[in-house]
Amino acid sequence: MNKNSSRSHAILQIFVEQRWVEKDAGSSGPKSPNEVKKYFYRKALCTVVDLAGSERLSKTGSEGMRLQEAKTINKSIAALSNCISALSSKQNLNYVPFRDSKLTRLLTESLGGNCKTTICACISPSMVHYDESYSTLLFATRAMSVKTIVNLN
Repeated sequence: MNKNSSRSHAILQIFVEQRWVEKDAGSSGPKSPNEVKKYFYRKALCTVVDLAGSERLSKTGSEGMRLQEAKTINKSIAALSNCISALSSKQNLNYVPFRDSKLTRLLTESLGGNCKTTICACISPSMVHYDESYSTLLFATRAMSVKTIVNLN
């Protein structure tokens, strides 16, 4: 983080819908007056998320507004980590805290729904950022252990 960096999560959601019409096989001829059409559609939601880094507040030297932003970002990442921990645990899933932050509410379908999810974690090779890189790898490892089952609705 530096004084010009932007501290925010970025979420892009793309809703795709496919519609088509098929003529019923029971109709006779190309332009039968009794022609029955069947309408079909498929829907999909593609969510791309860029999470802001979770840095130690003592290392950033943030003050004022930047300090509040960093606290809020760290809080939302902690809520996301709690959801992933609950989903990846081998115990019975009685409660997953999706409602703890806006970020986890937006990612409810991506984390525990009927979807395919991919994660890309970025780490630093520098020893100065060892703690952040290590916690990022632990987060990614837990996230990879979440199993979702994708079915065509």
